[in-house]
Parts: sequence; structure tokens; C-alpha cells
Amino acid sequence: MRSGSRSLSIPLLTLVVSGALALSACETAGRPTNGGGAEPLQSAGPNDSLIDLSGTWVAVDVPKGAPNGLADTKITLSGDVGGVFVGCNHIGFALRATESRVEISDMSMTQMLCEEVMEAEGLVTEGLMTPDAVSIVESDRMALELPNGTVLNLERVGAVPDKLSKIAGTWRTTTVGGSYEVLSWTPDDGHDTGLEEAALTVTGRDFDLTVGCNHFSGIAEDSGPNVILGGDFMVTEMSCQDLKDAEDLLARSLRSGITVRIMGDDIHLELADKIMLGMSRVETNGTTQSDG
Repeated sequence: MRSGSRSLSIPLLTLVVSGALALSACETAGRPTNGGGAEPLQSAGPNDSLIDLSGTWVAVDVPKGAPNGLADTKITLSGDVGGVFVGCNHIGFALRATESRVEISDMSMTQMLCEEVMEAEGLVTEGLMTPDAVSIVESDRMALELPNGTVLNLERVGAVPDKLSKIAGTWRTTTVGGSYEVLSWTPDDGHDTGLEEAALTVTGRDFDLTVGCNHFSGIAEDSGPNVILGGDFMVTEMSCQDLKDAEDLLARSLRSGITVRIMGDDIHLELADKIMLGMSRVETNGTTQSDG
């Protein structure tokens, strides 16, 4: 992973956790918080109303001596999806939040080896997968009890812009248009360019873009009527020669910024060299909206 740190990268795999992991807030009254004294919000009963936890949640009041990276924990929630970043891997999940419970399901994560934050990342991941570990202390404050007994307090620092909420989720390419002059192979040769398999996942302000080998990750920015992907980004370092042209194009596009235009139920990604990717959202059953 190119990020300026000494990280060891191994191929990225997808880990799917089947079933829902119920993280109860109503049963955590009395849990200590490092912020001191606040009681978790109480359950309103079995018919609780849905609550909106959208925004970026950052670690606060991290105790001295905590594992390296724990203070940099960031959880981004947007509608019914969420993501966690502790400095190395990206962890995504679906969620349903009510006044008494946050249910997490369909958890997935990249699998890169980053020794400097491995302990912190393991604690946060295991904590999120543990029932009853999360409590909503206040409307803008939550607590995550880690396996080692530490309570990680998080505060909401900003809501996710409306346009980012609209494109939250996973998108796959349905059309490729524009110029193919920068690619060794073109559709006219009877070969795929690699762009046909491009997939974009947006979780809050975070994005992950891939054509099937390396993953490009960074921050999505609200920009007028559109969304911009790029600027500072990280990329894994696996060798996939058959996708080199497509990945080089993504890297060049991200450096200058990829414009994402919302086109009804679809999105268009404007890449470098006037290449456009049309994408449709992936449904929970794995199909795209364009599949019907």
C-alpha cells in the first residue's frame, strides 16, 4: 500500500460475515466511558423508531498507552451503510439503527497486513463484531467496548453531504464510452479493457475503486452538483499485468480528480482521456438495477 508508511501488503480478499450482529445499546447502561459519567440512551421498547447516525465519528479521550493507531479510528455512517478505518484496511457493513439497537450485517473488509496498526485494527474489528459492544451515549456520542476492556469513545464531527448519501453503496460498470486510445486493447479487438469490471463502493465520505486487482481508496468530496473522487489516495501494490492499462488510467484519473455525475438511478464517472464509465447500483442479491 503506497501511503508513506512501512506496510506489508498481501492480496485483498473479501470476508463476508453472514447474519446480523445485533449491537445492543439498551443493555449497556452503567458501562464506563472514558469521557466520564454519561448514561447510554434507554430503549423505547420493541417498536423503536429508526434514528439517523449519518456522519463521521472520530475517537476521543483515548487513554494513554492505547495501541498505536487506536486514536485515529474513524467510523463513517451514511443511511444504512457504514465503514471503519484504523489506518490500513477498509471495513464496510450494512446497519439498521433504532433508539435501542444498532444491527450490523454483511460485514466485509480488505485484508492487508500493516504491522504498525495491526493490534488496534484487530481490537476495533472484533469489537464491532461482538454483540452488545456498542452503546449510543448521546445523539452525537457513542462508545465501543473493545475485547481488552478498553472503552473507545467516538464523537460525531460532521454529517455526510446529501449527494454522498445518494451514492452510498456499491456500483458496477454497465457501459464504457469515449476514447480507448490509451489502452493496449480495445473492445474492437475482441478483448476486455478491464474497465468493464470496474466497481465503486462509497461509504460515507470514503470510496474504494477497483477493476478486479488493486484497490484505490480515498475521500469523496461534495463539489457543487457533482462528487469528486481523488486528490490524496492510497492503492495496494499487486501485479496484475492484464489490468495494468486500466489501473494506470484510474491512477491518472484520480490524481486529477474523477467527476461523478448523478444521472437518475445511475452514475457516470468521467475518467482521464475522455473515457466515461456508466454504473448502476448493486442490489443486495448481487444484481444491478439495470438487470431489472
